[in-house]
This record gives sequence, C-alpha cells and structure tokens, in this order.
Amino acid sequence: MRAEITGLVVDEARRCRGVARELVIRIKAWVLQQDLKQISVKSGVHRTAAQLFYQQQGFQLAKTRRGLMFEYKPGAEDVLNRPADSNIRMA
Repeated sequence: MRAEITGLVVDEARRCRGVARELVIRIKAWVLQQDLKQISVKSGVHRTAAQLFYQQQGFQLAKTRRGLMFEYKPGAEDVLNRPADSNIRMA
C-alpha cells in the first residue's frame, strides 16, 4: 500500500520558513508507522518550485501523464530522522 499527498500548500506569507519541509517529515514518520511502502505526489508541469521541493525531500520522478508524479520510498534514514513526537495522527 502507498500514501498519496493530494495537496500541500503553504500560505504565501509563510513560505521559505520550513513549514512544508516539516509537514513532509511528519508525513514520512506517519507512513513508517503505518508500514506503508511508498508516498506519491502529483505536480503540474508548470509548478517547477514544487517539483524542486519534492526532489529536495528525496522524491524521485516516477512517470508523467497530464502532470508529473513523484514517488518516495521510506528507508533507514527516515527511521533515524523521525520527529521526536512520532505519534502523529493524520486524517
């Protein structure tokens, strides 16, 4: 099974402060807790900043269709980098 990030938007006034990075770290921790094997996220071709962000977070370009798909497969580094509060509830 896999998780999918269907939307991740940070208010323009709060960008470049690590908010999105922290959210992705917490998503990765949750994925590990759920024993899921993959995280995917779609990005429009025109969203180059989002594409760069996901690549910086370890996501790899997986396939293209009407947009781009990035995938991330959790590994040992995620266990080591798990946030202190790893009892995260995601809905």
